[in-house]
Amino acid sequence: MLHSVDRMLRFDQIIVDNLCLYFSLMALKSLFKQGFVYKR
Repeated sequence: MLHSVDRMLRFDQIIVDNLCLYFSLMALKSLFKQGFVYKR
């Protein structure tokens, strides 16, 4: 029982990490696009 709960928590941590990575990549992309727009 405790082992499966630990595994679930670790799975949640992986999902959270991937979400943070995804959102930071999207923010970088939008900043990059804005930078290009401002330069032109």
